[in-house]
Parts: sequence; structure tokens; C-alpha cells
Amino acid sequence: MSDTDLRIRLVTLNEALEDLGRNPRPFLLINIERHPRGIPMPNKSLLERLRDECGDDLLIVTTKLAELNAVLPVCRDRDKFIAGDFVLMEVTKLHETSERPLGGQDVTGLEECARDGLYVTVAMVTERLRACEDHEEGRKMATETRRGEIFETLQPLLGNLSARNCFDAGQRRIAAWYPGLTAYQAMKSVYVGVLEQLRNGAKPVLVKAEHLELVSAVHAIYAKTEELLKAQHAMSAELRKMMESDEFAKANPQEQHEMQAKFLRERALAQHQELAHNKQGGPSLAQLMRAAAAMDLNPSGIYANVLFYKCELDCAKLLGRVERGVGVMLGPNHIKRLKRFMAQADEAEGKSAVDEETEAARCLRDFALRVRTRAGWEAFFTIAEADGREFWVNKAL
Repeated sequence: MSDTDLRIRLVTLNEALEDLGRNPRPFLLINIERHPRGIPMPNKSLLERLRDECGDDLLIVTTKLAELNAVLPVCRDRDKFIAGDFVLMEVTKLHETSERPLGGQDVTGLEECARDGLYVTVAMVTERLRACEDHEEGRKMATETRRGEIFETLQPLLGNLSARNCFDAGQRRIAAWYPGLTAYQAMKSVYVGVLEQLRNGAKPVLVKAEHLELVSAVHAIYAKTEELLKAQHAMSAELRKMMESDEFAKANPQEQHEMQAKFLRERALAQHQELAHNKQGGPSLAQLMRAAAAMDLNPSGIYANVLFYKCELDCAKLLGRVERGVGVMLGPNHIKRLKRFMAQADEAEGKSAVDEETEAARCLRDFALRVRTRAGWEAFFTIAEADGREFWVNKAL
């Protein structure tokens, strides 16, 4: 499909909200005050991605900061908007959730996945850091003594969670994540793997920094999951209350839709901000990519601001499974996005300063090359693209 096949419409913010209410999809925001002579064309790479997500109808919302703040604050991308850059916005439907039970300690669904991912990550990172410390000191310290030192290092990254308890819980789950291996064998494997990296010239300080950053990102995802679920339930509870009112019951379907939209815009801003992760800080896209592989979790289900990269993050999660010895199916979209990100990473080879997306592309490319050679992937893409179906992938290294 050529660029001309994509219909691009310049619309006001209110026109966009009305359109997106009927057909949720990504759109672009731009500060009209920074472009008095006309709105520029988005770059080719962004248009190609948006074409996949938007079909043939892309909305570009031209607005001003004051107008935007009154309806749709963009705290996270405020500086980009003020500078006149395009800001990508993702839209998702809010579904009603059931009331959260009071009391009890059961953890299920998304929260369970995030918790287990945190536990396993802490356990495996502990062993990788243990290898770094033993290598730097030139001696193998007693395992439990060394782990104790590492728990002290990890503790500030885990908030009110105990590093030792996370390690113990992760150790109990490892066998289920690494088929055919005991927890001891899997942990020994990553310990030996890091030693081999270091003997081949990897710098211990960089290896340690990478894994400490991973734990920090994984904990942020776990904490965000709890905040997200609380916000979802709070939003849903307020919606239920409004929908049970006499006024809502007497309204016709169009009036009910308008009541819901008005309610969400005016009375649930805090929950909106939490649901969309529309705030400063938080893990970068590259950090989320690494966490997806480590946690066996797609963070786009938690951080709505990266929903645009849901498929790439899914690839990272699936490639993490492959590296652990679990075969996976890659669908046509996975294959297309993986190839695109690997090519984007290759094009930026040798550049020290790259944008956030390219840094994430490098992460995904590196995950892919851990499980299959470059030649192997090229052959895979040739066959898979010609066939157009999903394909089985397992570790071939």
C-alpha cells in the first residue's frame, strides 16, 4: 500500500473524540501553535506503522496546549507536544469489571502473572549477579553468603517486598518455566552463562548494571499492575453507580452514551491518568522489552502508553520463552513486526545515540539472535512471508 492509500484527516479534538468513541484506534496529536504555516507530514516509518493499526483512516488532531489540558492531559509527552512534535496516542475501550472482593489473599490473572514474573526474575538475576561478583573477586564465595550480599543490593529496588522472599518464591517456580530442567540446573546454567560472557570480554560493571536495571523495571511493572487494577475497579464502581441511577435508566441509548462520556471526562481524571499511564517516569520502551522476555508478560496490558508496540512486546515475551526452551507460535503480525524491528536495529548499527524505538528494536533483535542465527532468521522470514501463516519457533542454537 502506498502513502496515498492512507487517508489522513486533520480534525479538532472534539471531532476526534466523537470519531474515536465509535471506532477506537491510534491517532496523532500536534501543537498547531508551533506550525502556523501548515502541519508537516509524519515520517514514512510512522505512517507505515499507523497504516497497519488504523486501516486507511488516520486522524491528526490539531490543537493548542490550553485546549488539550482541559480535555486530555498529556503529562508524559508534554514536552514533545510543546516542541511541536507529533505525539502518538493509543485508544482502548474501557470495559466494566466486576466488584473486587474484600479481604482474602488470592492473586489471580494479570496480578499473578506479574508477581510470578517478578519472583522468577529476582531469582535468576541473583544468580547472574553472583557470577559477576565471583568473577570480579577471582574466587567462588559460599553460595548463601554471596546471595545474602546480593539481596542487600537488590532490596532498595523492590520497595516493601523482601528480596530473599522473592528469590525463594522464584526458585520454587523456575522448574515450570524451564522444561526439562530442575531449578538448580536452570540457575546453574545462567550462572555459567554469565561467567562465559565475562571470560569473553564482557565488562562486569555493565553486566551488573543491566541486571539491576531489569529488576527495577520488573518491580515497576509489578507495582503498576496493582495500581492499574485498583484504578480499573474504582472506575468501574463509579460507572456502575451512575448506570444504576434513575436518570440513566430513563435516557435513550444516545443520551446514555453521552452521559458515560461526560462522566469519564469530568469525574474520573485520576483513574484515566492511571489507566493510560499518562504521567512522567516509568520504564522506557527498551526496558519494557527486556522485562517482557524476563517476566513472560506483555507490559502493554499494563502500560497503555505502549499499546502501539503490543505486537513487538509480545515477540519479546515469546522469544523469552524460546530461550528458556519452550517452543512458540509466531503469527503473521509477529513475524512482520519482528522482521521490521530487526531491520531497524541493523540500520542503526554503530550509532551511539538513537531514539527510544530504535533502542527497543535493538533489544528485540538481540533476543532473536540468542535463539537463532541471522541466516536462520533470514531463511525463516523468506518462508513465513511467502506462506502467510503462523509458524512454530524453537531454539536453534
